[in-house]
Amino acid sequence: MPHELAPTDQPLLTRMHQGGPEEGSLARRLGVGLGLSVGCYLGLREIWHSIPLFGGSDPQQWSTSFAGLISLYAAQAIAVAVGGVVVAAARPHGYTLGLFLGLGSGALFFLWEVQQNAAMRQSPLLLQIPLVAWVGLLAGWVGERLWPPPPALELPQPRSSLLSSLQFSRSVVHTPPSAPPTRWFRILAGATLAVALLVSADTIRQAVQQYSLGLFQAPGIGQAQFLSWLIALFGLFLGGVFAAAGSPAGLRHGAFTGLLAAPVVLAFAMQQDALPTPLEYTLTRAGLAGVPLSDPIAAALVLGGILASCTLGGWFGSALFPPLVPPALRRPIRHEMA
Repeated sequence: MPHELAPTDQPLLTRMHQGGPEEGSLARRLGVGLGLSVGCYLGLREIWHSIPLFGGSDPQQWSTSFAGLISLYAAQAIAVAVGGVVVAAARPHGYTLGLFLGLGSGALFFLWEVQQNAAMRQSPLLLQIPLVAWVGLLAGWVGERLWPPPPALELPQPRSSLLSSLQFSRSVVHTPPSAPPTRWFRILAGATLAVALLVSADTIRQAVQQYSLGLFQAPGIGQAQFLSWLIALFGLFLGGVFAAAGSPAGLRHGAFTGLLAAPVVLAFAMQQDALPTPLEYTLTRAGLAGVPLSDPIAAALVLGGILASCTLGGWFGSALFPPLVPPALRRPIRHEMA
């Protein structure tokens, strides 16, 4: 028969909604989410400014007080939560959109506050960027769960003839291997761990010396700074390991961890009166003692060191903790367990 001369290359089942719904609209969604978050924050900020007027306190003292900063953080978190839920609705991997929305909103909020109030330059306002990023990630996850994306349906594709003997042949569709997914939650957690250990490295060393009953002591100032530097280096390395554990894309996860941690560390150090001990030791050993971090060479050295340490930790974490199940077997197992 003519229709039996050659088999068709079309698969028996075709996927609906290929590429996901609203493909190519990620930039528009993020733009709408940023506009919604910023607009909501500006409205909440007006309410925040009116609080000292009702209480009869000084607005300048209120803006720099602990209660004022906490309420400002709460306003930013609420604004980003609203935008994150909206931007991640009906989208797969909504937490990724929420994370990017949180990072962008945190940067915009920080720039706005610095321009509006110069007294906040020395405040811990930089902590809002990782805080808002966490809120955006959680809001994106919640938005994806509240409004899940439409399922990918597989509908039968009719052939030329249902009575043809070629129906017994099944054309195998070889899909190209896809890149491993980027786990942004792990990356954000690893960056937070790396920043926390680097900033508190000297405090950790002093606590160990105090409670070690004399077993752990530093003979001099140079040795103490070196030990603090080692603790900070271990923290950066551990952050990359945590972000890349169980993923075959270790270098990518480590590099993203360093890219998130490096600007936060640099901004935190520039806000302090004295440099953290690990950064001071690094600049001293590089022949840049007394050079501020506003210098391009000093800033490049600090940023490059953090990025390199986290990237190396990501490679080591991927090699030390490889995926237990090959990617080709994960989806069938999940379907069977569901």
